[in-house]
Amino acid sequence: MAITTIAHAQPTRVTVGVDTHGDVHVAHAKDQLGRRLDTVSIPTTPTGYRDLLAWARGLGQVQAWGVEGTGAYGAGLARYLRKAGQVVLEVNRPDRAARRRRGKSDPVDAEAAARAVQAGEVTIVPKAADGHVEMLRSLRVARTTPCGPAPRRSTPYARCWSPHPPSCASSSGAGPRSAWSGWPPRSIRAG
Repeated sequence: MAITTIAHAQPTRVTVGVDTHGDVHVAHAKDQLGRRLDTVSIPTTPTGYRDLLAWARGLGQVQAWGVEGTGAYGAGLARYLRKAGQVVLEVNRPDRAARRRRGKSDPVDAEAAARAVQAGEVTIVPKAADGHVEMLRSLRVARTTPCGPAPRRSTPYARCWSPHPPSCASSSGAGPRSAWSGWPPRSIRAG
């Protein structure tokens, strides 16, 4: 009597590496054995992110994403993928000397990002960029951003978009009440 075995088809497990830029991201997908599946370029828009996720899911079961520059050009993509329930890992940009030897190529960099995730070389989860820390960072940036001169058609009250009076660090420095001396306008003053 012969013993036969039936191989069960395993779903393809996909790892995607992304080389990020200001206008276009380049993504490269590998299967669980490290074989090349496909490479694609997408615009850095919400529609592009949606198309990228659909593309990756069409290749198989997505295991993880390796994204370069999650604090800069890749921040929007990383945030979108996390909201979609994907595992996102931050990949450092390749060593400059190694890039010079191989030549600079976005598809090659995206493939290197996918390979780094599969090899277990990256385990860093990018910063969430939400919550209290991000709110405080945004407020700090707003307060330290210098105020310019008033636009031609604005009121004297709109010289600085900061909600703080001119005595704060982001003021024009023209005096303690210079831009605010006529506030509120007589038409809305109490009494």
